[in-house]
Amino acid sequence: MSEQHDISLSAELDLDRRTATYEQIKADFTPIVERYRDVEGALLPILHEAQHRYGWISDACTRVIADFLRITPPQVYEVATYYHELSINPPADVKVIVCAGPACRAEGGPRLQAALEEATGITTGDTSRDFKYAMGTSACLGVCFHAPAAAFNHAVVGKVKPEQVPALIAEAEQESHGRGGAASTPGAAGRGG
Repeated sequence: MSEQHDISLSAELDLDRRTATYEQIKADFTPIVERYRDVEGALLPILHEAQHRYGWISDACTRVIADFLRITPPQVYEVATYYHELSINPPADVKVIVCAGPACRAEGGPRLQAALEEATGITTGDTSRDFKYAMGTSACLGVCFHAPAAAFNHAVVGKVKPEQVPALIAEAEQESHGRGGAASTPGAAGRGG
């Protein structure tokens, strides 16, 4: 049986994470970042707050942050593109991360990755044109005793067999759509047997 470890970061929102305007983000995000007013070195924590809340750092969000900190949007962009955990690309409905660590590779990670690529129709490192799927790898998901592992919208699932992939993808899709689309976190992905 697969095991799930939820490491969700996303929040519920009343706006579309992909198309929110400057005004919408400013109204939503300003109360959150107010605690950083007059805090030295606040840019990176604010970017983490935005990533956590929206699943990415949009151009509109970049402008809101720049205005709040009284810096230029290129200064915000420079930091947002430097750190791997921050994204300037819209999130997919289902984001899959395959563990590429030694334990996962030894326990069938390449077969798992091939099954995920077949189920999503994209290769690792890509996002589908319709933003339905995105797939990447991680050096380690931290569940080596449960190899091979993958994360579906941040919910880490261990001991995944290739034949479980279609059900795990379908469950992540269902959870994502049930919570309004992109960057939602499945609450039950990986409970299948």
